[in-house]
Amino acid sequence: MSDFQSKAQNIWYHYKFHILVGLFLLATILICLYSCATKPQFDIQVYYVSGSSRIYNEQLDWLKSAVAKHCGDTNGDGEITVAVTGLKVGVNTDPSMRAQYMNAVHAGEVMLLFGDAEGISYLYQNGFIQPLTEFSDDLDGDGYAWVVSDSAFAAQTEGFELFDGSNVYVSLRIFDDTWASALGSAKNNYKIACDTLRSMIALEASEGEE
Repeated sequence: MSDFQSKAQNIWYHYKFHILVGLFLLATILICLYSCATKPQFDIQVYYVSGSSRIYNEQLDWLKSAVAKHCGDTNGDGEITVAVTGLKVGVNTDPSMRAQYMNAVHAGEVMLLFGDAEGISYLYQNGFIQPLTEFSDDLDGDGYAWVVSDSAFAAQTEGFELFDGSNVYVSLRIFDDTWASALGSAKNNYKIACDTLRSMIALEASEGEE
């Protein structure tokens, strides 16, 4: 046996536990780095919160197209990509799934929140959303929701009839004086959500000027 092999076996004998732990940690770090590098970078993430028994993919696709007209290329990659997730909050929904999605709201990843009456009521009652009086005078839900139905924003993209006459509202995740307000990423997400909401609401004024 060569001197190198003898030393290698001696090191392995005395330090194999440390070596295995080190390899495990290295593999974990590499996996995390790969996940971060390959994770899609959306310009904005949006939730559609509903108490209905079913949320249709076509409804989420409409929201994706409509919001894309107003959020802009916020990450500067030359493309506008919007992530829209449907979240059911009725009594028959999975509590663990609902908690998972709400964690993203708590963390400041999702700031722009669409929903039906029951969905927005859920957000309001649980203290997730803020007043929108600085954005518009035409508000519902004690000033916490802007009515999308019958707006110029709803009319700009074909397919709003997919909501089948249901009122659709939009709200903002509460931000000031929350722990997320200290996070740089959450601040940026909040600014993007505010700018997007202003652009959506501004359609009403521009249509009235025509």
